[in-house]
Amino acid sequence: MADYPIISDVSAYIVRKLREKMCPEPIPSPNNIEISSPASQDVDYLVGVYLYNIEEDLQVTTPG
Repeated sequence: MADYPIISDVSAYIVRKLREKMCPEPIPSPNNIEISSPASQDVDYLVGVYLYNIEEDLQVTTPG
């Protein structure tokens, strides 16, 4: 992800918004929402955010 900071920025933004809108109800603590991998095990959070299938939109990035 070091070459694509936008991916980590978007992940952090999504987590921040979920923490703002979902805490304290229905999620009791902001610490219960984290960025994670589906391979993560033995975790202490209730909601894990993982961006996948990230693709370039050629209609946006290709000069026309």
